[in-house]
Amino acid sequence: MNNLTHSLEYNRLQMLSFVEHLETKMPQASPYEIANELRRYTRESYTNHLFRWATLSDVEYIDNRLDKTVVLCGQSTDFAHFIASLSDQIQLPSWKSLFNFTTSWTSKHSSWSGDLAQSVLDFRSGKFSTIYKALEADASEPDLAANVAAFRVGYMVNQQTHSGIPGFRKPEYGLKISEAIVAYDSGFYSGQVREFIIEALKGKIEKDKIINPGEVEAKIRKSIVEFLAFMQLYQLGVKIKSMTKVQENYRRLSKMTHHEITPEEEAGEDDVRMATLYLFNYLVEQGKLDPVQMYFMHDLWNGRV
Repeated sequence: MNNLTHSLEYNRLQMLSFVEHLETKMPQASPYEIANELRRYTRESYTNHLFRWATLSDVEYIDNRLDKTVVLCGQSTDFAHFIASLSDQIQLPSWKSLFNFTTSWTSKHSSWSGDLAQSVLDFRSGKFSTIYKALEADASEPDLAANVAAFRVGYMVNQQTHSGIPGFRKPEYGLKISEAIVAYDSGFYSGQVREFIIEALKGKIEKDKIINPGEVEAKIRKSIVEFLAFMQLYQLGVKIKSMTKVQENYRRLSKMTHHEITPEEEAGEDDVRMATLYLFNYLVEQGKLDPVQMYFMHDLWNGRV
């Protein structure tokens, strides 16, 4: 074991110990409440009002003790990013479960599609000379590993949660976050990635091959486009009332910027297509799946716009 691996392993044990400590300290807290309490120890940017809106949880930043890179499931993983994304993956407790529809939309946008869309925005603003450099910075492999981990850990916790009936029966939580992290860490990363493709992106896998690659690619691209509308309107001081009315949001954006743009045109932009393929290729490679030839993107990727 080299020094870097030893250091990442030490960080994992340290981070897990802190999660277990917090769960012991807050025995009556739901996994959702634990995740949001953990978020206070990540980065100040992960406790701003955008994250508060996304998770319906108003938490104040304390310190950055969880802002470390760890090894999880054999992958270098940004633990702070993992916790921030996890807090939006876990179902809300008790009566708040009525608002789970909010996190069903924001969960991907506070993780993988948010990272990809931020790369597009940073490239467009001139922060990076190429979209590929922007992707390497904003959606690095430790970030993508954190996104996969957050989805899978959140999924396992949710599967073992019984919401109960508000006013009649309290919710029951069959799996703690620390236990789900250990379960995730004990698996093979290729298997975790495959489950992510199936559960998060509605992919279908048969004999080591994604048999509906076009649908998976379209879902990734659509999610990036949704987030781009949200962020661009937010930067213009507009609060989006409905996350699902993408056409309406783009009409509003076109009116404010005096540049006609539609979701379909946005989805066809080279930088959006590059960001989509960046994640798609990562999932295929890490999932140990057969390569998929996306002919309409092949030349674009090789040129690395």
